[in-house]
Parts: sequence; C-alpha cells; structure tokens
Amino acid sequence: MFESSARQLGDIDISPTKTEETVQTASGGFLDRYFGISGAGSTEKREVVTGITTFLAMVYSVFVVPSMLGKAGFDTSAMFVAVCLTTAFGSLLMGVWAKLPIPIGCATSLTAFTAFGLVLGKGLTPSIALGAVWASSSRRSP
Repeated sequence: MFESSARQLGDIDISPTKTEETVQTASGGFLDRYFGISGAGSTEKREVVTGITTFLAMVYSVFVVPSMLGKAGFDTSAMFVAVCLTTAFGSLLMGVWAKLPIPIGCATSLTAFTAFGLVLGKGLTPSIALGAVWASSSRRSP
C-alpha cells in the first residue's frame, strides 16, 4: 500500500533504476558506505531529492526569524547571518558527525515568544530576553 506512493514524488520517479541498483550493489560508493544508504533501503538519488525537499521546507525561517526579531529591536542583518550559520552548522553536525537525517533550525515559536512576548510584551531589552531564553534552556532537571 505505501510502497507505490513512496516511489513516486509528483512527476518525479525516485525509484532506483536497474543501473543504480547494479552500481550500488557492485561498488557501494563513498556516500553509500559512510551513511549506509542502501542498508537503510534508500538510494543516493532519493536522499538528494529528500535533502532538497527538506531545504525548501526550512528555508522560510531564514527570512521569518530575522523579521520577527527585527520588529523587537534586534539587528536584522546579524539575525539573518546567525540563523544561516546556526542552521548550516547544526544540520551538518547532525548529518556528517551523527549520521542522522535530522535538520536543525531556529524554532519560530520560541522566536515569536522572545520577540513579541518578552521584548515587546514585557518590555525587556533584547539582551535580557536572550539571557532569559538561554537560562531556561541550560537548566538541568533533577
């Protein structure tokens, strides 16, 4: 039931071709060996399509997060650079080091709380609001 829908992505056929299956079984390229792609039942082509889809689903935060924080008095250009670096570094760390297909990005809900709840709502300065968010995230539970 799910197999046919997993092999189609709109008009893009992401199922492995005979050539791809032969190449994967015969050589098992560096990416396949490092990430265990064929062992997980996937193909390099499918992983590339998935990566592009994930990127397109997450790229909105590069514009939304700096805009929200900019309304609260943060430097929009600095926030843009920070979001790009955080997302790139976090996602690369998860992918290359941890070998997990989990992207890392800024939480828009926490961004909205910081900008509109703490800075604009409670009247805190941006630096105090960031300190409060950091303190709440670094607290260990007993």
